[in-house]
Amino acid sequence: MFDKLYQSFRNSAKTGNVLILFFACLLFIGIVLPWANGELKSVSNGMTEADLPFSYSTEQIYKIFKAYGSQGREWNTLMQITIYAVYPLINSILISLLIIKVYGKLALKENFIKVLFLIPAVALLADYIENMCLVLMLVNYPYKLETVARLANVGTQAKWIFLLTGIALTIIGTILLLIRYIHFKFIVRVSPDKLDNN
Repeated sequence: MFDKLYQSFRNSAKTGNVLILFFACLLFIGIVLPWANGELKSVSNGMTEADLPFSYSTEQIYKIFKAYGSQGREWNTLMQITIYAVYPLINSILISLLIIKVYGKLALKENFIKVLFLIPAVALLADYIENMCLVLMLVNYPYKLETVARLANVGTQAKWIFLLTGIALTIIGTILLLIRYIHFKFIVRVSPDKLDNN
């Protein structure tokens, strides 16, 4: 099943698909997320989703929920089940396609690329775990779900670790491709034979 999924992504790792997903991410980052957080800020005493830290205790996350107010909690719940259900998926697919495309061109072993391909998927899974936990806590507020809060914290940390790792791998691979291009375009073309003739 995993091999079929990988092959499906490999076949989809085309420039056109990557560009579509890239512009979709830009749409979320530039328009959708700022709008949603602006709406949240307007109904939640100035709080936004960005106020959620990398790591938090049960007390800290419920302090944030309290600061949201009832309208803020309702809006944040809506954000979690709509925007934050779609955006991480688009982002994860984009990074996966970029990893396959970039490292495929670097001619790395396919088994290694398959391992790298899993990193954005793990980030997506952690993101969804975080979202589900946050929704459970929000809809059950003010009742404290301590175990769910701890799981949400783990999901948040894992999400950022694997997401940033995926982004870093994409950047590193792109730099390596650029170095290889410069090497073959401007260095290898000036061969020793040509230098001797001069």
